[in-house]
Amino acid sequence: MMPLYVKLFNVVLDSGIIPNAWTIGVIRPIYKKKGSLADPANNRAITIVSNLGKLFTSILNKRLNKYADNIELITKMQAGFRKYFYIAFTYFYLLIFW
Repeated sequence: MMPLYVKLFNVVLDSGIIPNAWTIGVIRPIYKKKGSLADPANNRAITIVSNLGKLFTSILNKRLNKYADNIELITKMQAGFRKYFYIAFTYFYLLIFW
């Protein structure tokens, strides 16, 4: 089954066209089991997306992050949304070197 996914993802990367079904998400409220069901504050939203789209974007994200790290495109000071980077390290670095 994996070779089929590899071929499909390569076609998408080569063509630059992402299937529309992969980009659509359906937002559903989930009741928190407290308070009034009708009150929006007592619900949280989840988005249901395509499994193939989620898999494709996660692979693409890993590759782009690895590339950005290898060429040092993102500085060590940029900690937001990066694996193994924490704002506390950035704060500590600023205290010492700034």
